[in-house]
Amino acid sequence: MDEFNLSKYVIIASDISNDPEWGEPAEMLMKLEPYGWDIAVVDINEFMNVFAAELSAKELRNAINKTHEVLMNDKLCCRPEIIEKYANEVSNSLDSWS
Repeated sequence: MDEFNLSKYVIIASDISNDPEWGEPAEMLMKLEPYGWDIAVVDINEFMNVFAAELSAKELRNAINKTHEVLMNDKLCCRPEIIEKYANEVSNSLDSWS
């Protein structure tokens, strides 16, 4: 951050709210404060739940399908382990939304 003179930094984390060390917001703030930077930590799972709640069923279906297309594209990703994780998350999310 110092090298590039960044004033803010966003960390995208997965399932951090369930992490015993980082899940409590007050504790996280205390751990990040000594760095002296404006750091935000976003839990991608929570973000996606909020994002999905704002979409219509058609928009959500389109977003899920478009993401799958990107993951399947050889030039953009096409990594089986990521595709499998994505499919599992979509399946779990669909189950929890119904």
